[in-house]
Amino acid sequence: MSIKQVYFSILDSVVGDMTARFRGINLALLGAVESLMTSSKAFMQPAAVKPLADLLQLQSETLEAELNVGADFLQKKLSSHSTLETVTKEMPQFKDAFPNMYSLYAAAVSTATCENSFSTVTRILQPRR
Repeated sequence: MSIKQVYFSILDSVVGDMTARFRGINLALLGAVESLMTSSKAFMQPAAVKPLADLLQLQSETLEAELNVGADFLQKKLSSHSTLETVTKEMPQFKDAFPNMYSLYAAAVSTATCENSFSTVTRILQPRR
């Protein structure tokens, strides 16, 4: 196999992986996770959170009402620079009051944790190692 064939094989693999990762639904989910961060301009806006809520099959009527009340509550309770992980650690104490928001944060953090784990495993399990 020539170096040129290896190069194009690697390039095809990278392009395929990037295409799969950055499809429309994945970008929408990424935006939904970003909207859970207190520093986001779209913090807790129902339209921004919708892709993640749809994935979790949350009731949109109750979710929207909960987001309106919960967003104000969290902004008063937490710093505007709180990380997703920090907010998620605070959410269990408000689980009864905001069950849908709790589900959103739990899913966002578990998704990010899984993605980070797979990315790390991919870096470790390289054929050249």
